[in-house]
Parts: sequence; C-alpha cells; structure tokens
Amino acid sequence: MIKCPVQFVCDAAKSSLWHPENGRVRLPPNPDHHPRMGSTGVSPSRRANEVHSVNCQEPVTKPDYDVYCTRNANVSFLRKLDVGSRKSPLKAMNPAIQFNRVTKIYESRQIAVADVSFQLPTGSTVGLLGANGSGKSTIMRLALGLISASAGGIEVLGKPMNPGSKSLRQRIGFLSDDPAFPKDLTAISYLRFVGNCFGLSRLERKARMGTLLRAVGLLEDAGRKIGTYSTGMKTRLGVAASLMNDPELLIWDEPTAGLDPISRGQTLELLETFRGKKTIVLSSHILGDIDRVCDRLLVLNQGQLLFDGLRADLENLLPECVLELRVSGAVGEFRKAACERLGRKDLCGEDGRLRFEMDAREPVGNVIEACLKVARETDSVVEGVNSTGRRLEDAYLKLITEDEFRGFLRANQS
Repeated sequence: MIKCPVQFVCDAAKSSLWHPENGRVRLPPNPDHHPRMGSTGVSPSRRANEVHSVNCQEPVTKPDYDVYCTRNANVSFLRKLDVGSRKSPLKAMNPAIQFNRVTKIYESRQIAVADVSFQLPTGSTVGLLGANGSGKSTIMRLALGLISASAGGIEVLGKPMNPGSKSLRQRIGFLSDDPAFPKDLTAISYLRFVGNCFGLSRLERKARMGTLLRAVGLLEDAGRKIGTYSTGMKTRLGVAASLMNDPELLIWDEPTAGLDPISRGQTLELLETFRGKKTIVLSSHILGDIDRVCDRLLVLNQGQLLFDGLRADLENLLPECVLELRVSGAVGEFRKAACERLGRKDLCGEDGRLRFEMDAREPVGNVIEACLKVARETDSVVEGVNSTGRRLEDAYLKLITEDEFRGFLRANQS
C-alpha cells in the first residue's frame, strides 16, 4: 500500500471540489464511488470550504491518483493522467514497427519506397531523416495504415497494419507537418471531440485536457477559436491532440516547425519525458532536434533506406576530429607541402581551404604549428583555423553525398 497525501477544498454547498492544481471539476453522473479506487469517507458534517488533508490508501503500486469528484463531501479518486505514460519503462518485447521488404508505387509511375526493411525497438526514440521526396511521409503513412503497401508486410505493435486496422490506430498518436483544425472550434472543444473519438470517459477526458493544455502552453488561450491561432499555436494544439489517448506509439512529423525558441525547447523537453516509456518516430529537418532526443536513426534517400541503427554508429562514419584551415597566398604550394609534411590528404579541395582528418588523441597544437611553418616556407598566410568533432549533420551529409555519387556512377556506366 502507498499513501498519497492529497489536499483539497471541500465546497459542500456546490457539491464539488477545488483541487489546488487542477481547479474545480463538475460532478460525474454517479460520483459515489469510483469502481477501482474507493472513497475516503470524509464526513458530510465537515464545514464547507474547509481545507482538509487526506491520506489515501491506494491498492496499487504507484501514487498516480488525484481527487476529482465528490458528493455530500464524500471524496472519490480518479486515476491521475500524466502527460507521459502511466506505465513503467517498457521491457524488451516485439518491435514497435516492423517493415519487411516494403515497396510503395503510386499510380504505377512513382516508386516512393523501394524494398525497405527495418525494425524499431519498443521504447526507442527514432529520428527519420531525409530530403524532401526521400520517402519519409510515405513511411509514416504506411506505418499508420493510411495507405497500403504495393509489396511487403508491415507490423505495428505486434499486429499487421493496413487501412482497416482501426483499433490498432487508436493506440497511436500522430502529428502531421501541417495540421488542419476546424476554425470555429476552441481548443477545449476540439480536444473534447478528440477524446470522444477515442472513447475516453468524461472525467478522464477533462483531466487529460487540462494537463495537456498546460503542458503545451495553451491553457490561457484554450477558450479562443482555433482560427485565431498562429502557426506555432496550431502545432502545439496538434501535439496535445496526439497525446489525448495516451498512445503507446507516437509519430510526429516536424513537431517543432513554426515554433519560437521557447516553445521548441518545451516540445523537446516533453519528448524527453517519454524516453523509454513510449516508442517515438520523429521526422524533422532540424538535425539539432534529432540529435538531442533520438537514440536511433533511419536515413532515407530517393525511396531507399541508407542507414538503420544507433546515432553513434552513424557518427562513427566520420573521423574523430577534423582540422580546417583557411589559407591565402600560394595556396597550391601550401597544400602540396602541408600534405607531405603531415602525411595526410586534403579532404576539401576548395580554393583557399584545407581539411585534415585527425585522431582525437592527437595534439591539435602540433599540427597547427607544422602548418604555420609550411606557410612561412611557401610564402602563404593561414587566416583561420577551426577544429571540430563528430557532428550528426556532417555524418548525414556524408551518407547522402556518397549515395548520390554512387547513383551518378551507375547512371554513367549504364
């Protein structure tokens, strides 16, 4: 048994409770006793508007309940709905999403996805990377069962996914890159509608609405019509709507698009709270966001899967350290002499710039000193020096560039 101290204000005259954090909540049709929780049995003789503290003994293993309803000052308990999952961290189980040699062809003309296979572990946070037209949106639509694959098989949460998998989609939260909302509805009305679609009870729907509107920073604007919202506010409302059903799987397409820096940071923090509790697929062109929250990556290019694995494995495609020099004067002589002196190849080849791979344990100062000596010997000037470590952006660009170069070679050979 776990004791959950709860403080509330009992207003017997209006038969409702004022919860310090969640506000006044109307009574449910039959608030005598929650079927799973039980009652504290506060005496109806208690004075109205008096503040009481109650230690609730819950027959559960974790304290996740709040006071929300009463009649005649008798208090019942309703399961507290966190922004994150109520479940404990997910254990090893079947993949959350599994693609087996999936191909999608539109109208017998465009091959959007070609022979793609991957497995996303349950509880992982996966970044979906690729340029426009690379197949990211098609992958997400296939995973949601909005379209059918031309070939191959798709399983989501251990079950086959297809356009008829309605019950399976109710376990998923989706945010599109350009969410559309009824302009005449308020945020409260819209989230109420979403909750009804998922079959949430009245109390559960209200509790979750308040928590989510607060989490996305729309509590003060919840009564405004959505048509008056900015692009960023609509994106935040879409985030809240995707979480109304407390989904096991989240698929978010550009969740930070149009957000100001503060809102963007809050959204990323929200994603971080789900780590290990929900499976998340995040598509974004902002590689810094992917780098911050994702532990796995899928990289697509022209409908083909180039990379599937841990973020660190992609970064390992790059050298541990790169030294970049900006040089003026006799650049050709400097490049030749520097490569001979250092025993390295220039990775850049641009006029006035040189890039050398380095080991992270190698003293950078020694290499810079050698370059300065070469500059004096060749009558050149080193105008700038920059040393960088491995970055996700560089690894991603290297992967895409090499794939496009291989495609260019294949086209010429044919």
